[in-house]
Amino acid sequence: EHIIGSVDPYQLDQYRGSAASRQEALLYCLSSPGKTAWVQARNLWLFMSRLEGKLPYDRVLAAGDKLDWHLAYCGYGTRMQLMAAWRHAVAKVDVDDPTHLTVKHLVRIPYCSCKTARLIVENLVPEEARVPEDRRIAILDTHVLRWLRANGHPDAPGISPQNDAEYRHWEDAWLDLRDRGIADRDLDLWRSM
Repeated sequence: EHIIGSVDPYQLDQYRGSAASRQEALLYCLSSPGKTAWVQARNLWLFMSRLEGKLPYDRVLAAGDKLDWHLAYCGYGTRMQLMAAWRHAVAKVDVDDPTHLTVKHLVRIPYCSCKTARLIVENLVPEEARVPEDRRIAILDTHVLRWLRANGHPDAPGISPQNDAEYRHWEDAWLDLRDRGIADRDLDLWRSM
């Protein structure tokens, strides 16, 4: 059973089990873009420990009109964006409904980028349970994009594209290299340097 407030950002694929674990991992993913992983996990732990509720979504709802205050107290920045994202997720993303845990559905969350949506799907939905268009996805972090630029794709962007068509273009380039056995091994070496 998942203990609320225990998300490990380095083991997100371990949160596919209960609704509580999926809700908390989703909230973590929405708070993490551009931030230090363990800091955001600590902030979420503090937020979850301050509020009552059986499920993480219940705790967001328990904050009510004081959500901004609780987020500030817990160390979150970009609180207006985070409030919009969390409130939308709580209202419109049922983690028990597989049609809600798709890239297409998740990018409707305010401030949820193509990359964040893929992070959620990749970690919370087993590949065999995904909709067909989400079975082959890639999380284009700065390391992957830097590797692409250094290995035959000098026009790859410096940050993850926000436009879905552009994201899919670079995602396809990365997946092609990965399929050919080039990318994963070489990226591991690249990251170690």
